[in-house]
Amino acid sequence: CLKSRGASAALIRRICKKVEGPQSQGDHPLDLAGAELAQVFPVAKSSHERGTTSIMAFVGAAGAGKTTSLAKLAGRLVRSGRSVALVTLDVYRVGAVEQVRALGRHVACPTHAARDVLQLQSLLSGPDRPDVILLDSTGRPDQDGIALRKLQDALRASGAPAKLCVYLVAEATMRPVALEEEMDRLGDLPFEGCIVTKTDETRRPAPVLEYLTKKGLGIAFLCNGRDLEQDFYRASGDVFANLMLKGKVH
Repeated sequence: CLKSRGASAALIRRICKKVEGPQSQGDHPLDLAGAELAQVFPVAKSSHERGTTSIMAFVGAAGAGKTTSLAKLAGRLVRSGRSVALVTLDVYRVGAVEQVRALGRHVACPTHAARDVLQLQSLLSGPDRPDVILLDSTGRPDQDGIALRKLQDALRASGAPAKLCVYLVAEATMRPVALEEEMDRLGDLPFEGCIVTKTDETRRPAPVLEYLTKKGLGIAFLCNGRDLEQDFYRASGDVFANLMLKGKVH
């Protein structure tokens, strides 16, 4: 089963050893495998600080699912009572701003288009400062890396009550070598974790998951479709177990 998901020989041996080892009464193999997979694939932890605006920037290749993932997260945060603003830097691609605005209306979240990351600072002043700013990048790694480093420097210099958190959006269908090239182009960014998308479009998600783990990136969410309310899952041992052992995240 793990082999059919593209798991490496080392990962297969590790999980099998855990399941075949001494077990407490009532332990189910799936539970044991899930617990071990949670150790193999670390979950990214939220680093939101009270009184500070979290600027969550999603980066990755065009078509990876950044905008849809941001809208899904925006909807979840709004439903939990958080104050959220959805901002896009992709102001030149035809239809990009309109897409973000449409998604923002769907999840009841205000949207903004910024030609420069420094325009975000206007959202950080005044009594209406949001708890979270969700930042949609352009999908051009070189350009996005430069822009986000510029934003990070500006936040440090201004002392604004905000923290930049960068999340890599990676398709489960990607080859690790392509993902590595993309990360090299993004450069040195303050990565908090990653979002794995399109898990429903491949039977072999393990190579991407193992690569992200090798790079030290915890996984925050997994996406398996375009439904804004349902196809978005917080990473957990159960989710990893379902994905790796059953081929689905739920």
